[in-house]
Amino acid sequence: MTEQKSPFFLYLAVLSVNLHSFATVSSLTWSSPSLVILNSNDTSINPLGRPLTNLEESWIISLIALGAVAGNLIAAYVAKKLGPKNALIASAVPFIASYLMLAHATTTYPFFIARFVAGTCAMFSMVIIPGYISEISPDHNRGFFISLTGASISISNLLNYCVGPYLSIKAMAYVVNSTMVLFLLSFVLFVPDSPHRLMTLKRNAKAEKSLRRFRGNEDVAKELDGIRGLLSDRETEKINVFKEMLGSPAALKGLVVCCSLFFVQVVGGYGFIPTYLQTIFEKTGDAIPSTIASIVIGIVQTMATFACSMVIDRLGRKKVLYVSLVGSAVPLVFLGLFFSLKKYNYNTDIIFWMPLAALIAFFVSFSLGVGPIGLIMSGELFTPNFQSTCVSISLMLNSALGFFYILMFPFLIELVGFEALLYFSAVMNLLAIVYVKVCVPETKGKSLEEIQRLLGGQICEKEEVVK
Repeated sequence: MTEQKSPFFLYLAVLSVNLHSFATVSSLTWSSPSLVILNSNDTSINPLGRPLTNLEESWIISLIALGAVAGNLIAAYVAKKLGPKNALIASAVPFIASYLMLAHATTTYPFFIARFVAGTCAMFSMVIIPGYISEISPDHNRGFFISLTGASISISNLLNYCVGPYLSIKAMAYVVNSTMVLFLLSFVLFVPDSPHRLMTLKRNAKAEKSLRRFRGNEDVAKELDGIRGLLSDRETEKINVFKEMLGSPAALKGLVVCCSLFFVQVVGGYGFIPTYLQTIFEKTGDAIPSTIASIVIGIVQTMATFACSMVIDRLGRKKVLYVSLVGSAVPLVFLGLFFSLKKYNYNTDIIFWMPLAALIAFFVSFSLGVGPIGLIMSGELFTPNFQSTCVSISLMLNSALGFFYILMFPFLIELVGFEALLYFSAVMNLLAIVYVKVCVPETKGKSLEEIQRLLGGQICEKEEVVK
């Protein structure tokens, strides 16, 4: 079987839209280098002229999560009214304004407002971009293109870890804003709306033109027929989405699967480890400086995300998830053993390397599957009329659970100990393997229409579909 290739324009379109995620999601790890500056007594680098109070620091950290909850609520509505392309463009404007506030703030209140707005805009990326890429991508490598969003997020985090400590808050804000300006220039001028959106608006000629651009002017008649079948000629602007969703077994099953994959991300360790990474290294007494360790982890995490992009459409979602979940559980057990030994005053000098090795293994495994596949499948499991609403619900639950985890983390350590949380996360990863085996559909190589039939029980997972 000859390998199918995607046209160069599709790569450029995916790169363009992911400039939005690169810029907005950088706000999630902005606090890692910036809090060091804002807590400094050096007035030449601290724009506040004084260190933050504990309460101010707490608000700066938490407002991004509150903004994310708001963003999940708003993004689905805006995407439904304006369409994915216009919604992303609209969210870019307040994001640029928020980073201009960060660049020129000299009191804490502009930081509070900017963090909330940036968190809101970041969720536009998470809610809208996977679905948009899913709609413009061919079936044979749809997973690869959606996974590039995860790669852009990893690179964005790496930028904060590597460059953030060496730039002022103002300079870093302008670096991020330049990325968003580049997104606006490329996306507005060159990238069309998705054919699904255009057909929803009954602009069939424009839909065909759009699909031809994304497919390199090949014959798209068959694919257009598939899109018509998927949309079922619904007036998606006029239906009650929630009522319609409750009457759709495929939509409900897709929502449960999507929520479950995001749930595993949080309870499987990622809900607290990235936020408290520096604290974890300080607790280990590791000889490697926490800043260097964070950069190392950021690099390997980015490499693992790109590795996922390479194998996701070859091996399938479920096989990659199995490897990722086992690979996430095992290092958490070893990290838990390390902290158990320290708790009972055993000498851990000979295994000083274990925490860094375990965390590298954890982040590699997570980034290889559990992290990006939740995002990938959120772009595959829903029809366009349910896409933004269902993904918004999933991410809102994910944000709320993540906020709870971060908030309760110090109290849970006091109550059960850090090692117990690590063991619990390892067990949850192993239990998730059973759930994936039984409940998660394999979407590799299937069209969006076939995935809906699979979720609705009209075809079985192993059925060969005649293309």
